[in-house]
Amino acid sequence: MNIVEYFEMRKREVEEQLDAIESGRVLRLVCETKAGSVDVTEQEKQRLRQASKDYWRAAENLRRINSSQQ
Repeated sequence: MNIVEYFEMRKREVEEQLDAIESGRVLRLVCETKAGSVDVTEQEKQRLRQASKDYWRAAENLRRINSSQQ
């Protein structure tokens, strides 16, 4: 597996996690703190969306670099 394939694979994994939340398969994500339970579902959706964009961007940049070197 090359680095571009790795980033594409990670992007797919993140999108599957995001889909699980958005489709209702995962109802909510809870973080336990000393003060009690905190619902972190929205924060996790935002984090997953950003991670998906970052993995896509990394794969695209590496593709461009590879094609310019050929």
